[in-house]
Amino acid sequence: MTGMIVFFHRLQFCAMAVIVIVIVIVIVASMLGVSAGLAVGVQGIAHKVASEKVPVAK
Repeated sequence: MTGMIVFFHRLQFCAMAVIVIVIVIVIVASMLGVSAGLAVGVQGIAHKVASEKVPVAK
């Protein structure tokens, strides 16, 4: 009986560890996705500004 309680306790601990790992992976992936999207947006704006012809004062 004690062995079953220890087994379920370890099973519960492993399940919690897996849930925490999955949450961390999702948070990191979403942060990377947001930063990658932001970098692409900034790069696009910089390219648009650089490609426009700027009038030079004479």
